[in-house]
Amino acid sequence: MASVTSTTNNAPEAWQDCLERIADKIENKDDYHQLIAPLQMLERPDGVVVYAPNQFIFDRVRDQYLSVIENTIRMHSSIYETKKISLAMGHPSSPTQPTSSPAANPKVAGKASNPYPLNPKFSFDQFITGRSNEFAFAAAQQTAANPGTAYNPFVIFGSTGLGKTHLMQSIGHAVLEKDPTKKILYLHAEKFLSEMIKSLRHGTMDSFKSILSDADVLMLDDIQFFANKERSQEELFHRFNEKLEDNKQVILTSDRYPKELDGFEDRLKSRFTWGLCVGVDPPELETRVAILMQKSSLLGFNLPENVAFFIADKIQTNVRELEGILKRLIAHAKFSGESIDLAFTKNALKDLLTIHTRQVSIDRIQQAVSRYYKIKTSDLTGKRRLQSITRPRQLAMHIAKSLTSKSLPEIGRSFGGRDHTTVLHACQKISSLLETDADLKIDYDNLVSLLSN
Repeated sequence: MASVTSTTNNAPEAWQDCLERIADKIENKDDYHQLIAPLQMLERPDGVVVYAPNQFIFDRVRDQYLSVIENTIRMHSSIYETKKISLAMGHPSSPTQPTSSPAANPKVAGKASNPYPLNPKFSFDQFITGRSNEFAFAAAQQTAANPGTAYNPFVIFGSTGLGKTHLMQSIGHAVLEKDPTKKILYLHAEKFLSEMIKSLRHGTMDSFKSILSDADVLMLDDIQFFANKERSQEELFHRFNEKLEDNKQVILTSDRYPKELDGFEDRLKSRFTWGLCVGVDPPELETRVAILMQKSSLLGFNLPENVAFFIADKIQTNVRELEGILKRLIAHAKFSGESIDLAFTKNALKDLLTIHTRQVSIDRIQQAVSRYYKIKTSDLTGKRRLQSITRPRQLAMHIAKSLTSKSLPEIGRSFGGRDHTTVLHACQKISSLLETDADLKIDYDNLVSLLSN
């Protein structure tokens, strides 16, 4: 490719706008985060070039999403309507030959490289720490500094939206920054399963195994999706052993402590705990405020601190929901042309906050009970039988049965995959104790009041 001679100042902003539009068009959000988000756009005198960081992304974008990207760029502005739009592999500062056709030879982009599709936003410097995640953060940094030797495997567990994927991919970025030759492979468990099924169907399992084997750092997200998948667990078992024998890093995330995963072979669960397992809990108020302030800054808005405290006090579940609320508030401000203050925030979000207040989810119940009794939410879904944990767990199950429409089996699954009979026993036990135990009755009334307001 010829050297870059000029660029436009607004190209990065145009690409960010295009990315948002592309995200709306792609149903598979994992594909968006893994394949589209890492792309970069450069405007040249002879056209527009979209860069894929490696062969893995290049091939899949070319085969599946190039037409969507071309149409979106052309629709963004009339200045792109007649420009040539190409896909290349590499980086704007060190490009390779582009292709403008989905049917182009995949080798045009250069020699195949190891796939490592990481979200550029998931780095250590963009991760907000607090009491709920500071140990996991420190352990992740140590893992990045000494891959394959410090903690191997390294497992991060906790509920959704608490930053597990962010921490995992931050390790990948840090490893690459230290040694760009390292091969990093990030796959969501569902993506692993779909790629494996595709490989079995097309007779390309050797190629799939090679991709896994070549990785210096193998990252698998949400491993609970491997439950009861015997063939996939067998493949995972062999690749897992291979990595550990070669001192190559394995990083996993899960929604619960690995030994409490149902539908897994004991030998696999045992290997998951050979290294270090760390939990992340919902962020406390101060951390939620810091997250909101950082997210708003990244979005180009100056969020007043009292507004951040107001939102953080109302939304106590996870980071993902906080970010969704913030984006809605900013959208209201852009549409109305008004500045964001406390009065504007209360008015703009009143319907959403009212609905949120009325909705009582099992996650919210677990978080409220864990805060009230000063235990971890992972204790409520775990198998420890200490009285200091068993009673709050039973109370949380009873409240879940009282305040939600969930069935006993659904509640059981939310509490570490317990049987419906266990939930029924907990509800009956608490109902009986509420008539004789005054302290427990006070706790119950306080929690129900807290969850109902």
